[in-house]
Amino acid sequence: MKKVVLASSVIVLAGVLGTPGLVGSLAKDRFDETFAKLSTPDIRIEWESYEKSWFSSKGVVNTHINLPLDPTKPPLKLDLKYQVTMNHGPVILGDGLQFGWASWNSDMTNAGELMADWPVEEMPAITQTGLINLLGDIHFQDTVSAFVLKDDEDRANIGAFTGTGMLSGENFAYEGGVEEIKVMAKKAGQDLILKKLAVTMNGIMPSDYTYGDMMPGHFGFTVDGLYAGDEYLFDKLGVFADVTLNEQKDAGDITVTYSADRVQTPELMLTHAKVEASLRNYSVEFNRAYTLALQEYMRDGGDLAKAEEQMLMVLTESFDKLMAGKPELDIANITFTLPEGTFASSANLKLDNYDITLQQLMDQHFLRSNMNFSASASADELLAKKLALIAVESQAQGQPVDEMQVEMMLGMMTATGMVTLKDNKYVSEISMKNGSAVVNGQPVPLPGA
Repeated sequence: MKKVVLASSVIVLAGVLGTPGLVGSLAKDRFDETFAKLSTPDIRIEWESYEKSWFSSKGVVNTHINLPLDPTKPPLKLDLKYQVTMNHGPVILGDGLQFGWASWNSDMTNAGELMADWPVEEMPAITQTGLINLLGDIHFQDTVSAFVLKDDEDRANIGAFTGTGMLSGENFAYEGGVEEIKVMAKKAGQDLILKKLAVTMNGIMPSDYTYGDMMPGHFGFTVDGLYAGDEYLFDKLGVFADVTLNEQKDAGDITVTYSADRVQTPELMLTHAKVEASLRNYSVEFNRAYTLALQEYMRDGGDLAKAEEQMLMVLTESFDKLMAGKPELDIANITFTLPEGTFASSANLKLDNYDITLQQLMDQHFLRSNMNFSASASADELLAKKLALIAVESQAQGQPVDEMQVEMMLGMMTATGMVTLKDNKYVSEISMKNGSAVVNGQPVPLPGA
């Protein structure tokens, strides 16, 4: 009996002592898999060094950035180095009791070198902590401490950044933000204050993802407030992109949305502004080919003529892939409100025949006969008069404009059927198909037809 107990104890002890080494290897494999998936031709993530012990490991992760931002200039080259300390599971002791493959913490070691030419009063601390749980999911937190940029006359207080992220199978999510950025610019004569900048990402990165593939998900950033002195004010700014793929995953929709609750300048007070536009049935294969060509274009070393020729060649060779999905442009919403009223519009553009060449698409007469276009717009009566006034003033070349001219312009547009006045709104509906145009139900001849 004693021998059985002793043998069992040895097995348990071996398991307890042996498991952290095995789990540590699994954790590093998970890191390596993630690095490979996140790396692109412009950004490469790898271990610069790695030392494994039984219960912990440490190393340096280097993110090599070779990013072309301007085809006429050399690429931006940076190395972001993090010292990583990893504690192996399955039982992790540290900041409380945790269970998982491993936990880690890391600190950027070369922030001072990267920011050597910046007028920084004190280098920020850039850290990350995280956990690979027992299911292999990765959860992490990023922090960048507040810091100050300062020169002889101007000063910028950059608030602390905090962010959290998750990688689970093919799914990923990230959100983070800065409470405040304040720029005190004596040269400009006014301060610039940005309140609550937030970024968010939720998406899917398939296991067979390669550079240039479309990545389904929701991506965006918001700003609670942007203030420049007492004259300029922007409330609740938002920019979002949503990407979806069809069932065959050979085409998708890309929707971009811009919004602002309020925009105020010395000349303008605008509220409830929104633009929502979608490129539908966009070819995945074309996107991949064009993205790779664009990368080469950006790296072409300043030979713009050669780079543009290359891009045109790629567009020509891949044009059938673009047309195969039967893409269309859909502007679901353009709205804004001024003190005089609200403006709203929408539009859709597609082709009747997609079995065409790029040369045919560039031909004006061919495009006109194959284009299928529809649009509508409405504006409250007082707002329509204001917009008409702006149009008349732009043509008056500094000459005085009176209300009578505006009334004559709107009257002429109403008489010719270009707009209709209904329920105190000016409305216009336009469609083009088979080379013919219809405005508010009435056929209209096209220029050059």
